Amino acid sequence: MDPDRPTTTDRAPLDDAALALLVRDIADEWSLPPQRLDALTWRDRVSRGRRAGGAGGASRWRWPRGLRGATAVAVAVVTTVSLSFAAVWLTAQRGEHGTLGSSPSPGGTSSPVPAGSALPAASPMPKLVRNGDLPTPSRLMVRTGQGYHLADLATGELGPVLIEIGHGPTALLARPGGGWVCFCGDGQGVIRLSLTTVDANGLVGAPKPIRDIVGSYDPSASEALQPLRADVRVSASPDGRLALIGWIRRDGEAGWQTGADVINLDTLATVASTEFLLDEPVDVDGRPRIRPAPLVRLSPTGDQILLASQWFVSDPGPWSPGAGMDHWLASFDGRSIGALVDAGATPGDACFEFDAGHIDVDPPTDDAVYYGTCWSPAGALVVNRVAADGRLVGATEFPGSLGGVDRGTLALPSGDAFFSWNPFDGVLSRLDLRSGELRVGEPQRPNRSGRTDPSADLIVVNTDGTRVYTLGIASTDGSRDSAGVYAFDASTLAPLGHWPAQADLTSISVSDDGRYVYAAATGGLSAAGDPAPEFGASITAYDTSDGSVALIAGRLAARDLTLGEAICR
Repeated sequence: MDPDRPTTTDRAPLDDAALALLVRDIADEWSLPPQRLDALTWRDRVSRGRRAGGAGGASRWRWPRGLRGATAVAVAVVTTVSLSFAAVWLTAQRGEHGTLGSSPSPGGTSSPVPAGSALPAASPMPKLVRNGDLPTPSRLMVRTGQGYHLADLATGELGPVLIEIGHGPTALLARPGGGWVCFCGDGQGVIRLSLTTVDANGLVGAPKPIRDIVGSYDPSASEALQPLRADVRVSASPDGRLALIGWIRRDGEAGWQTGADVINLDTLATVASTEFLLDEPVDVDGRPRIRPAPLVRLSPTGDQILLASQWFVSDPGPWSPGAGMDHWLASFDGRSIGALVDAGATPGDACFEFDAGHIDVDPPTDDAVYYGTCWSPAGALVVNRVAADGRLVGATEFPGSLGGVDRGTLALPSGDAFFSWNPFDGVLSRLDLRSGELRVGEPQRPNRSGRTDPSADLIVVNTDGTRVYTLGIASTDGSRDSAGVYAFDASTLAPLGHWPAQADLTSISVSDDGRYVYAAATGGLSAAGDPAPEFGASITAYDTSDGSVALIAGRLAARDLTLGEAICR
């Protein structure tokens, strides 16, 4: 603005002609960012299989040649006006905040949302907006296609790559005292597993070797039948204090050597280890038999370890006799792992199991001690509850056609509860792992047709297990994407709030103290799912007390950005 212009108290209002001239003057100095409409978006990635000619990948759309210049000018004017409106809105005093209880009706019509929680959908994301206190934590570990970075919410900047990915198995876990540790594997047939620390400021330490996992071919079989000779899988204990490493290697014609390591995330010392041999051939009727690294899970009470080892024949589909999951249980006293005991197997033709874990059995209500999560041949989500001797205690099939919905819609169990989120119908389900009781919540909007595969985590449970937060998908026709954040009571599944999306949200996490929910957008789309090259990756922090927007970091210089951990500490 011209400092010599009269103040608002002694000047006449601008007429339409003067306002138009002002907009044109600003637009003449504004240039449209380079168009990237040929870039893959979240919707392109998840819906490429549904489109005509889906085998050819995502479709590409370009401006007609004769319209590019005119379109750029039109967008420039509209965007400038939108930016002006957004700037006024973002700096205005906030109205009275709504409560966490303001939520959409089951029919899909939302109740009033917290004042100040909705940006104009067509305007570019702001660089940085903060309403009140800086959310804590304010430095988040995020992941892009290149690796792990720190996003600084105080400055709205994305830091450089701290840990690269793509060279081998890579897992990043938070440390109890702050910072992170990477369990980084270099190689494939020979994996040199090491740990690398990253402190809260992003300082990367020197690698510390853990073990070399050296696979060798069975000389009696073709190398083509042995595509996987070594693998590693890493997870954290329920209390976040231990790293649980499952590993496997082919030991020539002897079979699969597999085992587990337990590492203290504070001291980085190896607490306990175990290993055993699975004597089985490399192929089944001339087809490769693949056995990835086992899942290693620690019980909520910390006194028992579960190993779950998946295997499958590479050629046929998953629901066939050529697949299954084997289970073993062992005691754990904090210093050593006891003898592994066979705990049964799930055949793939009955249900294709992809995850497993302990059931909190203190106090026990039946003899189920672990669960297995699988897809039935009909594509339904099923959770099996199993006794220590492998006996099936109960199987629960979740309602709705969930075929194609991936693990991003399932939350790690919180206590004795297992949660499943259908992002298309807006339905949250809760299974009591002790009793087998299934509770299904009310739909948060009308049913939509056409399923696709979410590519990131759409559900998170806070640390005390009282709240569930989810991301909704507004439609599946590519015209609208993000339906925003939904908050639920974890026990009753009652909706507690619906917070509008500020961008095309694709991953979600919650602060350790439960005060903030963070939702990330990978970039390239507006909240309405429209192509918007000026929308970089973004992170929105919501205050969970009322759903108001606490902060927006709106122009992070990255694509394909997702939050790196479910609980931010």
